[in-house]
Amino acid sequence: MDFIIGVTWSRGAVSQHFIALGRELSARGHTVTIVTDNHRRVEDPDLEVLAWPSGRPTRLRDARFLLRFVQKRKPDCFIANFSTVNVMTVIGYLRNVPRRIVWYHTLLNALPDSRKWHVYRRRVVLRLATHVIPVSEAAKADVVVNYGISPHRCSVHHLSLSDPGVMTHARDRFLCVGRLHESKGQDVLIRALAHAPGVQVDFIGPGDSRSLRTLAAALGVESRCRFVGLMEGASVVRAMGNGLATVIPSRIDNRPMVAIESLAAGTPLVASRVGGIPEIFRDGIDGYLVTPDDPDELAAKLTGISAAKAEAMGAAGRDYFLEHYEQSKVVATHADWLENLP
Repeated sequence: MDFIIGVTWSRGAVSQHFIALGRELSARGHTVTIVTDNHRRVEDPDLEVLAWPSGRPTRLRDARFLLRFVQKRKPDCFIANFSTVNVMTVIGYLRNVPRRIVWYHTLLNALPDSRKWHVYRRRVVLRLATHVIPVSEAAKADVVVNYGISPHRCSVHHLSLSDPGVMTHARDRFLCVGRLHESKGQDVLIRALAHAPGVQVDFIGPGDSRSLRTLAAALGVESRCRFVGLMEGASVVRAMGNGLATVIPSRIDNRPMVAIESLAAGTPLVASRVGGIPEIFRDGIDGYLVTPDDPDELAAKLTGISAAKAEAMGAAGRDYFLEHYEQSKVVATHADWLENLP
């Protein structure tokens, strides 16, 4: 079979999953082309790597580029993600690519109000796909209920992560990893610190921290908050390895890769019971689920995690990662599924 896989490097860990999937398919004798917004980041003699003309495939010249490629190659399967979904699915439909697969990551309620008009367009595009792959059961429900896609056309497949290896754990503070945004609930965590004496948190991720710093100062917890800013992916996982727990206080989320990275690092999770997060780990074993927007409950869970507790939960979580999310296992399962498509 001839596969074309669209990846977006702004979603680093997700893109690495699809690069690994491409390598697995290539090793099985299939032809694989990766089309990315930064082809220089993929170096593999067994993969053909192309770049979108516009960088991000949202323009007419990207559609023309893909049309020419399809006319030349006549591929068997498109696999589209994030910004590649619209152009790949529409061109695939128009040129009769037999398998048009959309990986579905972002829940409808995570779209900002300014983008809600995209719902109709997304509904049309998803109906042109032959298969929709939600990354969680919550995402599957979102596709079925909000976009009218038959559940028989949906198959849930979880994403994966390469094993970072066993880490040494200092267990000296908590980490909150993600872009600074109201939907991610960093303000809830800061409010929780007012009820959690001694708890210290590193906030890692891009965004404007001024309102959060102001809130921390008003609550008298600014000395226990460090705003680190953006970090490279491997550095984030190493930082997690020294954490008591990774905190995900989201109000809205689907299946954040941060949670899987934390399990891989051997660090437990304290995360909101929203979207697909409860599907990622085992409550009470690998970490704790908490009610979103409840700083009191969050504070109680944070203060209950000692270094010894974090070590035990982190070890359980790492074993769970190796069984369910380790990349070589997961991409082999995905490749099996792709090979068996009619």
